[in-house]
Formats: sequence, structure tokens, C-alpha cells
Amino acid sequence: MGLGAGVLAATAVLALGSPPGQGANITAYTRDAYDGAAATQALSRLHDDGIRRVAIIVTWYMGDPRASVVAPDPRRTPSDSAVTQLAERAKARGFSVLIKPQVDVRDGSFRGDIQPEDRQAWFAAYTAMISHYASVADTAGADALTVGVELRSLSNDVANFDDVIAAARARFAGTLTYAANWDEVEQVPFWNRLDAIGVDAYYPLATRIGASRDQLVAAWKPIVGRLERLSRTAGKPVMLTELGYAARPNTAINPAGAGDSDGPLDTEAQKTAYEAALTAWSGVSWLRGIYWWDWPIDPRDAIGDAYTPRGRPAEAVIREVALGKPSDGGLLSKIPWPLLIIVSIWGVVAVGFLAILRAADEDEPVAAEGGGDDGREGAASRAATADPLPPSLRSRAPAMPRSRFRLKLPSDLRRPQPVSGAGDPVGEGLALG
Repeated sequence: MGLGAGVLAATAVLALGSPPGQGANITAYTRDAYDGAAATQALSRLHDDGIRRVAIIVTWYMGDPRASVVAPDPRRTPSDSAVTQLAERAKARGFSVLIKPQVDVRDGSFRGDIQPEDRQAWFAAYTAMISHYASVADTAGADALTVGVELRSLSNDVANFDDVIAAARARFAGTLTYAANWDEVEQVPFWNRLDAIGVDAYYPLATRIGASRDQLVAAWKPIVGRLERLSRTAGKPVMLTELGYAARPNTAINPAGAGDSDGPLDTEAQKTAYEAALTAWSGVSWLRGIYWWDWPIDPRDAIGDAYTPRGRPAEAVIREVALGKPSDGGLLSKIPWPLLIIVSIWGVVAVGFLAILRAADEDEPVAAEGGGDDGREGAASRAATADPLPPSLRSRAPAMPRSRFRLKLPSDLRRPQPVSGAGDPVGEGLALG
């Protein structure tokens, strides 16, 4: 490989950026599921896949969309001890832990459309719920807590959410976020009171079945741009608190609802959507992780089974990106991406250094060997040997500038600057898978 090709290869690797840190939403809808062997096995498998973030889901319930009471279900809500034990086991394995309490409606209505008849009574019950899990998160040593999930119809109530956030901060010192629905995130009025912007990113990306990875990546671009503007305006990093694709043909058309359909299994469509998301979000400095939906513990969770990447080609995509093993094979598949970036940087520096030395050598005058006519004849002889052009053409040869080499990367390959005031509130930032 020549020097020019080496520079191109190095800058291409730099342009890719680091892959986004990946996590998984672990779900269970029975009281003791997080206590069992299946939960421990889930942590082991996620760890083997290179994932180092987990969100632990715990659900309270409403009877219908107009109910003013939010309460745990003694059979379906995971116990506090089970949640705590799972969080502690995850921390011991090196995971960062997000505790994610959410509300479901028993009749199947979407939580984003609830309209309690007595809003103040509902918020009193909901504040008690979040306060409770703030204490659980503190006891378990969790890293982060959500103060709400997809409550689209209520998130404009700033006064009541101020009380929810204050109650959580009084009990938990870690990162606080809110998991906004994809069509809600840009209207949430209280991002400035939280540490990170959360979004359940089920954005429709296609209008027909069979869209290619490149087409899905292109569909992501304006979405990434809008979230970047929101991040800069709020001065907060972004977490994709949920992103998932059911193994269905229409998964990119309707990511949020494809799992409810009875369509045929389509693991290739799921895999393509995963690849597109990881490509679109690679190298985004203000992103603080993607939490895939989902990794179900309950064996009879039909929706979770539709969405999970476990045991499907999408899991291989997660693993390859997280562990730095590209799927196209060859020598590069055996080299971790961080090492490739380091080697590429050194390659660029080495090329620049060699060019500077070469320019310096060209500037040095030719010393005469011996004196008088012999010295001049020796210099002339060397000059004739070094310059293959005949004297008649030598004056027409373009002069090459000397000592003017400057190694300068294009602006789009320079290291991006982090959002002002936006540290890495969860885990180890983008360096981890």
C-alpha cells in the first residue's frame, strides 16, 4: 500500500468515529422473575455480547386511561428485592444500571394517551411511585433513574413534574432523565431540570417494506440533526432510552407497532434496521448510549419475543459492533476498532513527518566534492544524473514548492467538541459497547 492509499485508509477509519455505547432494556412482568436464573443468564449473555448498560423495567398499573390511581400489581410488578438484587448483580458484572419505572394501562391503551379524571390525585400517586423507586435505585447503587416513560399527554404539566423531579432528587443522587416518546421529545418543557434527554426512538424510517440499510441511514439523518439541536439548546446529552425493531417485514415502517402485528417472522428486516441505527449514530459525541428494546425474562412475553434480538442475526450485529469485530471478514475483522483508530492516527502523523523531512532534504544546497573545476564538474554530473530532463525541456518543467507541506485533516474529521455542560452521566460514555 502506498503512502497516499495509507492516508486515505487512515482518514476513512477516523471518519467512522466510535460506535455508540449499547445497552438493553431487561423486562419482566411477574413478581419474582428478576430473582431467577433467567435474569442471571441474561446478564451473562449481554456481557458476552459486549453490552455494558442495562435498564431494569418495573411497571405499575392503571385500570383504564381515565383512572386517577397508579398502583403496583401484586402478581405482575417485580418485587423491590428482586429489582435490587438484579441491579446489584449487574453492577458487580460491570454494567451501568438505569432503573426505569413505567405505567401501563390494563385495557391495553397507550400510556401516552392517558387523561386522568382527577389529575392532582393521579400525580400524587405517581409522585409516590417515583419517590419509591428513587429510594430503590439509591439502595441498589444504580447509576440513573427515569422520572417518566412516554407520558405524552401529561408531560406539559411543568408544575407537577417539578414536584416529581424534586422528590426523586431528594432520594437519589444519580442521573435523572425522562424517556420521552419519539413524537414528544421536542416538546418536553423540563429538560433543563434533568441531567439527560431521554427518547424512546421509534421513529418511522420507511414507507415501504424492503428498504435498504442505506435508505434507513438516510432517513435517520434529519432525526439526528433535530436531536442535536435539542441537545445544544438544552445543554444536555441524549440517551436513546428505547430503540427496538420487531422481527417483522414492516418494522422500519412502524417500529412502535410492528410487534403487535401477526405478520411473518422477518429477522433480516430486523437486522437491517439495527445496522442502520448503529451506522447513523456512530461517532455522535453527545449521545450517551442506545438501550435496545428488549431483552425479556418472562418466557410468555409475546411482544418482547417479537422485538428481542436474542438468538437472531440482530444480536450478531450488536456483538460485532460492541466488540469491534466487523462482519465483512478479513484481517480487519480481527483488530478491535479502537486499535485501528490509534494506528490510523499514527499513520497520518508518520506520513506528515516523512513529508516534512523530504521537503527539508530538498532545501539543502549541494556541497562540492573537492575544489576548483573538479568540484564543479562533480556537482554538474550529479545534477545531470538527478534530473532526467534534457536541457531544452528543463526550463519548461514546473517548479515544485518546497518546505510548504502542511498535514491538515478536513474539518469533518476533527474531533467533535462535546456539548457545553454535558458530561457523561451514565457509565463510561461512548467508549463502551
